[in-house]
Amino acid sequence: MNCDTTVRQIPLMLYGELTFDEEENVQQHLDTCEVCQGELARAKALHTHLDAAEADVPAALLVDARRRLRLNVAATGESRTKRSWSWPQAAVWWKPAAAMALLTVGFLAGRGLPAEVGSGAFRMASGVPAATRVRFVQPDGAGRVQIVVEEVTQRVLEGGLQDNRIRSLLVAATREANDPGVRVETLDLLKGQSASSAEVRRALLSALQNDPNPGVRLKALEALRGRTDGETRRVLGQVLLTDDNPGIRTQAIDLLTQQQGPEMVGVLQE
Repeated sequence: MNCDTTVRQIPLMLYGELTFDEEENVQQHLDTCEVCQGELARAKALHTHLDAAEADVPAALLVDARRRLRLNVAATGESRTKRSWSWPQAAVWWKPAAAMALLTVGFLAGRGLPAEVGSGAFRMASGVPAATRVRFVQPDGAGRVQIVVEEVTQRVLEGGLQDNRIRSLLVAATREANDPGVRVETLDLLKGQSASSAEVRRALLSALQNDPNPGVRLKALEALRGRTDGETRRVLGQVLLTDDNPGIRTQAIDLLTQQQGPEMVGVLQE
């Protein structure tokens, strides 16, 4: 990785927008490059000044600013595609400037949103979080779990597995987390909840059928071990016939033969 790429990715790293591998590459370059270390220090200083700004704006402004930013960016892209140069030259410069202004307003509006509130085991922003993305799951060995999610900014939520809000975020992570390691960790946490929660059971079955990563599908199989209900047997039979991974098909056979269901004879024969 060279300095130009690192400098472009430093802001994305500070906002948690890089993948794990991308962030590792940036950190490795920063370890050996004093110039880019200086760029990182300047970017952090800018964030510190922005954090200190008290932006007295309504939270709804963030949504509107982002919507207008998307419209301006889309319009700019369309103009470049069509090579439509009939507008005055000033308009060419106005669009990027407007987009940057909207981005700044949106950033400040996000900084002005209500801080985390709440007491006890669960901490999150008031109201229901919108557009969250689970980035990291960490059990603490005492029956509790920490979940790092992205909303407008990244924040940490804490709670027990019996907390409906924590469990709902974990279920969402089985589908939405970009990192397969996060999905595996999430399924491992949820496997003890499948007997008491239909929502968790559906998430496990969905991961077994649909997750693109075979390691995640194997973890879902492990979490379903011991389940004898008809829906689980049906999904296991479908996985046995359709999954392209021989290890997963072998595990599915193992679970099906443990249940000794007569309706599985036809599936096993096929």
